[in-house]
Amino acid sequence: MLVVKWQRTLWVLIGVLFVLSFLRLIMFRSFHLIETSSLNEAISVESGHRVYYTSESGVILKDGPYLNWKDVPCIHSMQKMNTQVEELNTLRSETQQIHDDNGTLVLREANFIGTLVAPRFRLMMCTIPKNACSKLRSLMLRLNSDSDFAFDLKPPRSVASTWTTFAQVRHAHLQLKNLTRSEIERVINDESWLKIAVVRNPYTRILSAWLDKVASGKIRIGKLSHNSTFQDYVRVLEKTRAWELNEHIRDQIYMCGFNAIDYTVIAKTETLREDLECISSALNFTSLIQSGWGAKGKSELLKSRTGHETGANRKLEAYYTPELASIVYNRYRADFDAFGYSKQLPL
Repeated sequence: MLVVKWQRTLWVLIGVLFVLSFLRLIMFRSFHLIETSSLNEAISVESGHRVYYTSESGVILKDGPYLNWKDVPCIHSMQKMNTQVEELNTLRSETQQIHDDNGTLVLREANFIGTLVAPRFRLMMCTIPKNACSKLRSLMLRLNSDSDFAFDLKPPRSVASTWTTFAQVRHAHLQLKNLTRSEIERVINDESWLKIAVVRNPYTRILSAWLDKVASGKIRIGKLSHNSTFQDYVRVLEKTRAWELNEHIRDQIYMCGFNAIDYTVIAKTETLREDLECISSALNFTSLIQSGWGAKGKSELLKSRTGHETGANRKLEAYYTPELASIVYNRYRADFDAFGYSKQLPL
């Protein structure tokens, strides 16, 4: 009898947790930009800028009022991607050939969460794993929220918590790859959209992935075990092709749709504060990165904690030997060249 009572209690608790999770999800979705009454009916919302929906997937594609970021000087001083990298040119040629042959548009994107769009701001942002992606994805959720509190300096915790809680939930985001073919092409070809990809020095990114994901056993790579060392890890990376790697350590040029998309500028995690200040001032959402984050909603976006921080930039010397640095440089040479990173360790 005692066992039966415990079983019943357990099932009741499971049911309660399920209901609470479902209600939380419903609450979040009510704040989500693309939650529309009907995908066959165009609607519009007023929230600082006029938001236009299409009848296809709910994305703004119609011409309308928007901020002209092209007049902001700091945007023009941000780095642009070097597209004359041999490996990238090969990817682009293959993509163009497929498009010419059968009209198919192939985007080499991250499998889990790809490039995100915030139509209200005409902003497209690629958030690559281990490149402050949790914080940036939280920001994109806030930009896409139609909650009355989204633009408050200190939004209610019940609202703000959804942006961080669902940052790594695939279906919570408005992703470029989930749009229709015609919408994707309009967005990536529309010069009024500000297109940003956030990249990171391969040395620190690879080390951060080791500290946060691989050494802890959260992701498995090849035959690495809990007894494996950083040197073992680098040796495996040396012999593994990009598309066989987990997204946390995959070559960055194989994500973000770099094979088909010309990004306006490149932001870097090493200068992310300055880059975000520039982007937010250009698109008029500076207050959204300055406040409303953290447990009490008083922190700046970049000062809030996600639990994925590793301090890899301060530990390079402890892990890299000249030989290992050379292996990583040669293995990820395309990333170094495309994003302007030096061969020297950033000590």
